[in-house]
Amino acid sequence: MAFSLFMALTSALVLQRVAGRVPAVGLWCIALVTAMDLTYFGSGRTMNSMPGGYKGENSEYIISGYPGALANVQKLVDVTNPPVRVDYLDTGAWPFIQGSEILKAPTANGDNPFMLLRIRSLRRLFCGGYYWERNLPINRPRSLLVSMLNIGYLAAQTAEASAKFADSLGGVAGDFGGLRFYRTQILQQGTPGQNSQSGKEFGCDSTIKAPKFETPDLPETRIPG
Repeated sequence: MAFSLFMALTSALVLQRVAGRVPAVGLWCIALVTAMDLTYFGSGRTMNSMPGGYKGENSEYIISGYPGALANVQKLVDVTNPPVRVDYLDTGAWPFIQGSEILKAPTANGDNPFMLLRIRSLRRLFCGGYYWERNLPINRPRSLLVSMLNIGYLAAQTAEASAKFADSLGGVAGDFGGLRFYRTQILQQGTPGQNSQSGKEFGCDSTIKAPKFETPDLPETRIPG
């Protein structure tokens, strides 16, 4: 990408210098010949046509090696009121953690180098991991903070993680992308939410808990004047 940007800037500077000496028709001819040359000699290159390369990497359409997994995960979180997030019980779900925005699988454990310190401190209250890490797996699935962050599903890659929290996890929503997704409290009890096909297709009762914040009755305060 850096090389392409360098070439584009160089070409733009050259055309700018030539523009005063060559008529507009000549500039268009130069641009068309260059485009044809790059297209002809650039097509069929190994990096674009051979198996592997970018075709074997994750994208916003597919998780490499797991066809259909991404679409199933997106159906799970296709909820609008309130939006549901996915979080993880171990750090093996790198495709979903690092590319949560691209994959449209919202998570409270995203790979964000600009994460606010208060968000990291909040996750420390119900997550494990070393102090220098920013990707922190959940180790307290029953924490009220899980519901507060609208985490509707907890995913585990390893059988050890599933067995460790077996008594704290809800029903299994499905196995997608090498992960097993479990429902959390907000999907097992609460008030109906506005969602699409996720609940019906995966055996969920399509209910999510609406957060209720009750404030005590405070005495009326009058401002003088």
